Amino acid sequence: PRHTDHPGTTLQELGAAVIFVTWSIRSVAGHTQSLDQAVLGDPEVFLHAINLALNLMICAAVFICARSIYSHSRSLLAALGFEAAIWLYPQVPIAQTRVSPEPLLVVAACAFFIPFVPLLFGGERSDYASRPWTACTSGALFAFGVVTKVTFLPLGAFSLLLAGWRQISRFWLAFCCGFLILTLPIFT
Repeated sequence: PRHTDHPGTTLQELGAAVIFVTWSIRSVAGHTQSLDQAVLGDPEVFLHAINLALNLMICAAVFICARSIYSHSRSLLAALGFEAAIWLYPQVPIAQTRVSPEPLLVVAACAFFIPFVPLLFGGERSDYASRPWTACTSGALFAFGVVTKVTFLPLGAFSLLLAGWRQISRFWLAFCCGFLILTLPIFT
């Protein structure tokens, strides 16, 4: 990929994987075109498949995050409020109808929020915030969000919820590693 404005690389990587899986399934079903011919001959099929994958990812991320909120807060209202809040932004339903970085940004935001749910709703700040995997997981998810779209950068402030400089350093180290790995396809 050469268009790296957002950078949007995660969407391109997801799109490539979905295109390959869709083409493979179509090949098993009797379509004998090469991958290039199939995509150029009927691009809508592949765009619909990518869009379906994005929408399924949104549903899964919102559900898992709401479930985590419920399990740590024991408040159905908080979980349902989170699910409802996602749809208050008009960009979310609009973005669901096309292939763009915005649906993947919703997935990234929900996934990034999950490791912080126990800190915000569970009252487990000292124990949970000091676990190494909390910092590493959230740092890697933060990298996924930033590589999806740079407007994700302000959420890096959540790293301050972690316990101590060691955890914050792990967060940013995981971010740097994740960023490098996820942007490998655009290095020229």
